[in-house]
Amino acid sequence: MFNDHENPYASPSAPVEEDSPEVTNSSRIFVLNGRIGRWRFLAYGGLLSFATGLAIAIPFLIVSQLIPDRAIVHVLNIATNLCVLLPILLMARRRLQDMDHSGWWTLTLIVPLVNFLTMLYLVFGPGIRGRNRYGAPPSKNPAWVCPASLLMAATIRAMFAAT
Repeated sequence: MFNDHENPYASPSAPVEEDSPEVTNSSRIFVLNGRIGRWRFLAYGGLLSFATGLAIAIPFLIVSQLIPDRAIVHVLNIATNLCVLLPILLMARRRLQDMDHSGWWTLTLIVPLVNFLTMLYLVFGPGIRGRNRYGAPPSKNPAWVCPASLLMAATIRAMFAAT
């Protein structure tokens, strides 16, 4: 009586996909939620840590020369290290969300020896393809992300070689 093209109640002929082409705006650095890939994790996390460390180290060096009490200098050193750690924790949370893990796993970065294994997992572990419970996959990387990531990896390698 009706063929599929004339039947108003026929199922749609367009393919229906689970994954939408929508992407997250992972180029925004200071966002708690969302996903970030391996390359951006290295580039953004490394550059943020370097910039934060540099911005804090210069005033710290000046203040440490003016304050004769070394106990206060040590407290300032701990505060400085916590400020440098914050961007790493922020990026690690987003990286873990890309691998469909809870952001609470970033607390393993505070535990000695476990933090090394966690960082290896963050750098080398693959993210989930397509959408996961934390959103759509990260957007494509800009051209500068790959060289910046390689520079950060070379810097980390040089730091280990120097010790």
